[in-house]
Amino acid sequence: MTSILLWAAALAAAPAPTRHVRADLVSEVESVRAGTPFEVGLLLRMSPGWHTYWRNPGDSGLATRLVWTLPEGFHAGPIEWPYPRTFSQGPVTSYGYEGEVLLGVAITPPATLPAGARVSLGARVDWLECREACLPGRAELTLVLPVRSEPSAPAPAWAGAFAEARRRLPGDGRGWTLFARETADRCWSMRRPRSWREGGTPTASSSCRRRTRRAANFSRECWSWRPRGDGRQPCAWTRRSTVGGASPPRARAPRRGREGEAMSIHAKTLMASALVATLALPAPGRAAALVGQPAPDFTVKDTSGASQALSAYKGKFVVLEWVNFECPFVGKHYRSGHMQKLQKEYTARGVVWLSVNSSAPGTQGHYTSDKVDALIKDKGAAPTAYLLDTGGTLGRAYGAKTTPHMFVIDPRGTLIYAGGIDDTPSTDTADIATAKNYVQAALDEALAGKPVSTPSSQSYGCSVKY
Repeated sequence: MTSILLWAAALAAAPAPTRHVRADLVSEVESVRAGTPFEVGLLLRMSPGWHTYWRNPGDSGLATRLVWTLPEGFHAGPIEWPYPRTFSQGPVTSYGYEGEVLLGVAITPPATLPAGARVSLGARVDWLECREACLPGRAELTLVLPVRSEPSAPAPAWAGAFAEARRRLPGDGRGWTLFARETADRCWSMRRPRSWREGGTPTASSSCRRRTRRAANFSRECWSWRPRGDGRQPCAWTRRSTVGGASPPRARAPRRGREGEAMSIHAKTLMASALVATLALPAPGRAAALVGQPAPDFTVKDTSGASQALSAYKGKFVVLEWVNFECPFVGKHYRSGHMQKLQKEYTARGVVWLSVNSSAPGTQGHYTSDKVDALIKDKGAAPTAYLLDTGGTLGRAYGAKTTPHMFVIDPRGTLIYAGGIDDTPSTDTADIATAKNYVQAALDEALAGKPVSTPSSQSYGCSVKY
């Protein structure tokens, strides 16, 4: 008997109807056997031009999420993420899938199950589907499988999809050779790589050696990396040990031939089996304001045609809020009235609140001044001014990547916070009540003369439409 598959459309309470992605829950086997783990998969099929996101969505987007409802004694493992492709829009880079992707999950049944019974596996799936605009998607899925005492037979209909998904999973990085040059006479090299898995998490370590002609700068260190659990950054590097005071070997220039060859092999290997590590490398050429440093000055016209300059607000706290009213992440905070409440509360306390729109003409969220004023009135928004950064100069100066993306500047002109509005990347208004609001915390602490406890965080939302 083949498995029975039911697909339910998004619930009435879902953030938005799903129009560009179909979600199905499929099984690699036709039946369940007590105590024998098996694989199921979330199959996402995207319409042409649309995409969903990887576990680390990058500068914008939202990773697909699964919340399981399983029979007693059943356990679901983590999502197994095939390596993604890169999507770039101006300075904003994100990672995800287009066409079709199968996200596998290992299901472990209990040691005893009555043969002849049927088990129902339920999952609520939330994703973000994007082309130029982004829409949140949700589906409630149910997969019903029979229980049998004999070994489970493969489900022929899905064998190819599961095989392809496994082929695209990152490998363990066995035998890596890594090089990173700083200057012509100095380089870091990573040697003696070792890799393993802790549960389903690929982890690697390597000794790291910096070669230089100056003995004082020579050291040997050991580093390890593993993907972060919060899903916002691709991996975390941790220094394990440092041995100093050694003398350097005889100075010599790097052997570019062999190292160049190693870099080529390394690049190919990481694309197929360890993309996690490469995505952690800082992207070159992206200027961004730095917390603790003077905030970049600017002069930008608002919807009334008046010029708004940061220097004019010296002696005041200033909030910069990147906004696109068509973005569902922005909509979450405005539908709930939460953003308007913050604007009114802090402007009443003397804070200058500047909403900024960096959408280029012809892109989502770009409006005329009259249209913006009408939207502000309709939504009850209360910024000090709404800035029209149509050329993207201000956005690029601050490194604004998402809507919303928030910045707080103190009376001395120093940037004291940069990042997301809160710690809960979702489009669901119900999450606001339990989220930690970083902007509110930064303003309360700074206004009270205290240091900001969380000066930076990962922003989330739709990409800024430069």
